[in-house]
Formats: sequence, C-alpha cells, structure tokens
Amino acid sequence: MDITVELVPPQMAVRLTATGAVGDVAWYEDQGATDRAVGTGGVVIDRAAPLNRPLTYFATDDEGSEVADPIT
Repeated sequence: MDITVELVPPQMAVRLTATGAVGDVAWYEDQGATDRAVGTGGVVIDRAAPLNRPLTYFATDDEGSEVADPIT
C-alpha cells in the first residue's frame, strides 16, 4: 500500500489517499501517547486536523500499516 497526505487549503482540510491497499483501509493521526481515528476508505478528508502544527498520519490495511511523512 502507498499512502499520500496533502493539504487542501480551500477546505482547510487534509486529504489522505491510499493506493494498492488490500482490504479495508483505516486512517489514524499519531498524537503521541494516543492515536485519533480519522476514518476508513481509500480516500478520506480530515477536516478536524489542527492547523499550523506538524501532523503524522498512518493507515492500516489487511497486510500491515504505512506511515506518511509529517505534514504541517
């Protein structure tokens, strides 16, 4: 699975995209001691992302997980 994370400024959101996934894709935001569930699916829009701070997202599917590069 390959994942991409990109800012969508007009929507003040983050678009999360998974390609080549096997089974269901679940997205999470790494918040240190806890992880916040963002949504499920090949493409997810996170409108709850806090602005102006680094975020790290990761996705899991039936074969494992992938971590995206941090985004601000």
